[in-house]
Amino acid sequence: MTARDDLRELPSPKSFIVTWILSVFLGGLGIDRMYLGKWGTAILKLVTVGGFGFWYLLDVIFTLIGISRDAEGRRVRGSSTAHVVAWIVAILVLAGGGTGAGVTQPWQSRQSADAGPPVDASALPAPEAGWERISSGSGHGAVTMSGTVADPGAELRLSWAVPDSGASLTVRVSDDSGILIERRLDSTAITAGESEPVETAGGDIVVDVSGAGAWALALDQR
Repeated sequence: MTARDDLRELPSPKSFIVTWILSVFLGGLGIDRMYLGKWGTAILKLVTVGGFGFWYLLDVIFTLIGISRDAEGRRVRGSSTAHVVAWIVAILVLAGGGTGAGVTQPWQSRQSADAGPPVDASALPAPEAGWERISSGSGHGAVTMSGTVADPGAELRLSWAVPDSGASLTVRVSDDSGILIERRLDSTAITAGESEPVETAGGDIVVDVSGAGAWALALDQR
C-alpha cells in the first residue's frame, strides 16, 4: 500500500455539513468542489452549470451517501446524526419543491393606468374546511397569470369577487391538459362566489382574465 493509499484511508478534515450545504445550494456553480480543493473540476462544473444538472445531482447524492472525497482522496465523513438530518432535509425539499404543497403563491396586483379602485381581496369567500388557498390576488382588466403549482390529482376551485358595477370579465383556469374552469363574471350577476371543484393533472396552473373591470381571484386546492 502506497503513502497515498494510506492517506485515502484517513477521514477528510473538510466538514460533511458544509460540503452538503454547498453541494445543495451552490453546487451548480462548483462551490462545493472549490471547498474540497478540486479546483479543476470546480471550474468545469461552473462553466457547464453543474454539468447541465447531472453533475450537480450526482455530487449531492455522493455527499448524502458518504462517498464524496476531497482533493487528496480522503472521504468526507460526518456523524450519523448529520447524515440523518441531511437526508430528512433533502426529502422535505424534494417533496415540498416538487409539488408546491402548503405554499400560498400570491399573484401581484395588476392595474391599468385608467383603472378604478381594485377589489379588496378580503371580499373573497374564505376556503372551506379541507381546502387550502394556494394563490390569490386582485387587479383590473385583462391579464394572464402563471406560477401557481398544483398537486397532481388534486381538486381546484376558483373563488372570485367583483364590484357592484362596471365589471364584465371572463376567467379561464387551465393546466397542461386544457381548460379546467371557465367563468363569466358580471356585476349584474353574483358579485362573489366560487366554482364547482375540478380535478387537475397538476403542474403549472395558468389563469387568464379577459374583459374589463376590477376583480379579486383565488385558487383553492384539496
